[in-house]
Amino acid sequence: MENKDKLSADVIWKMFAETNRRQQETDRLRKESDKRIEAMRKDTDKEIKAISQLVKSNSQEISGVGKGNGRVAEDFFYHSFDKKMKVDNINYDYLHRSLNRKSGELKGEYDIVLINSKSLLLIEVKYRLKSKDVEKFYTKQIPAFKQLFPEYSNYTMYAAVAGLSVDSHAEEEAKKNGILTFTQSGQELKKLSPVDMKPTVF
Repeated sequence: MENKDKLSADVIWKMFAETNRRQQETDRLRKESDKRIEAMRKDTDKEIKAISQLVKSNSQEISGVGKGNGRVAEDFFYHSFDKKMKVDNINYDYLHRSLNRKSGELKGEYDIVLINSKSLLLIEVKYRLKSKDVEKFYTKQIPAFKQLFPEYSNYTMYAAVAGLSVDSHAEEEAKKNGILTFTQSGQELKKLSPVDMKPTVF
């Protein structure tokens, strides 16, 4: 009976030792796995950071190109209207560029404004004029002008849009709302609106 008990104790001890060995091996493998996962996570974080930096850099570059194009368009139309100071047989005395004002929550910026003693012409300029630009100008910027500049509340106000490139839908949207449309032809200003179109008084 003693030998049996001793044998059982030996077996149990071996089983315990084997279990302990396996547990240690499992712990070792888990630690190695954790190290590999951590290394992969760090590599992934570096890749994500690099990609984010690249996206940010490209966005800034694209934004810079967009702003540069906008400036080119504004320069062209500003100098073109400055040479003429006349639109649809109306002579203007003053030409303003980037006229902006803020009043409470209301704010507006107007690329070019032609003014005389009785009337004014608001001109929205884009490098490439799209219908959404015309819609925003018509629904938001034009109505806000006389609220922001009450000194012109009694003036007859007209509106125009201008683009070095003009989408056909933008031209149609402008015509529908009585807004004049201009583009360039070589180095000259070109009016796209029909000759018989009567501009809206805003």
